[in-house]
Amino acid sequence: MTNRLIQMSLVAVALCLVSRSAGLADGRGKSVPRPLDRAPTLLEHDCGIVTETKLAIHEFRYRNETNSAVHVSDIGVTCGCLKVVDPPSAIGPGEFGTFRVEFSLKGYIGPVSQSASITFRDNTIPPLVLRIQAVAPGLQIRPALVEFGKLRVGNAATQDAKIFVGGLLEARIVDISSSDDRLAASFDEIDVNPQEVARAMAPLADVHIQLHVGPGDDVGRFEGLLHIKTNVPGQEILQLPVRANVVGEYEAKPETAFFGTVGVGKSIARTIALVRDVRDASADLGRTPTLTADHDEVSAEIMESKDGRDKWKLVIRYSPNLHARNGILRGRVVGRTDGKIVLAVPYVAYVNQP
Repeated sequence: MTNRLIQMSLVAVALCLVSRSAGLADGRGKSVPRPLDRAPTLLEHDCGIVTETKLAIHEFRYRNETNSAVHVSDIGVTCGCLKVVDPPSAIGPGEFGTFRVEFSLKGYIGPVSQSASITFRDNTIPPLVLRIQAVAPGLQIRPALVEFGKLRVGNAATQDAKIFVGGLLEARIVDISSSDDRLAASFDEIDVNPQEVARAMAPLADVHIQLHVGPGDDVGRFEGLLHIKTNVPGQEILQLPVRANVVGEYEAKPETAFFGTVGVGKSIARTIALVRDVRDASADLGRTPTLTADHDEVSAEIMESKDGRDKWKLVIRYSPNLHARNGILRGRVVGRTDGKIVLAVPYVAYVNQP
């Protein structure tokens, strides 16, 4: 009798396990189909080089291999440049559904791809992913901005950039000019691989950039442009920004004097360490520069440092008068020797008076 009860209990447990594996229970205790743990169905298409229309179009055909109709419940896209046009709401058993995908390539250059995701009302059917790719013809400069960093007056520096081409076999660089006499550039053409151009961005030319800052040039931020002339319609002139921070004979640490909030009748000073040769902090300051500030209420003087860390220091003092306006005050303290700018330190303050 005991063995029979044990056998009946085992059968009940087995039936319970079978019932739980067959489906999921909803809130009313009814069994619902369990979603299949399967990867999405992926359909891909490569449109190749898309030239005049800038619109890559493909119709994907998806077959319903089940015994009942499937209904589309949602469509998502990875970019606003992609849309699925007039998708079917349902696909009958054994039938094909056509999904027309349109991919706008405006603003793109080179090989690009985007995807649309189709989900179905029946959660046992894996989602459908439609991936479309194409090559948008055009030229691209890398890097898009040439940054020289700090450049001391009287010195020159060079950097290189590269121009890439995608989808254009006859693209050529015609000429390079600059917006500033201190900025110059030349280029060397590269033999283009036709197969690489058809499927990726291929190097077209090496650009050699030189920036020369004369000993009498102003210090501060340098911003220039290179104008690259090409034979590509719509990209006849490419612009490459070039930037640098031109520093004088003295290195200022910190580079900017921040006063914070200053009230009328108050006087606040900030100390800037000066180093004439960044390789030798004990180097002599040389002739003391003549200092001027952009605002009358800002004064500055160069003093010998007593703390031993740096030999010289620049003390900038801000004392707003009764006519000072509320708001942000920006300017520079400039040092000149024989008429040549050798030092420039920006300052920033916020004036707050009742």
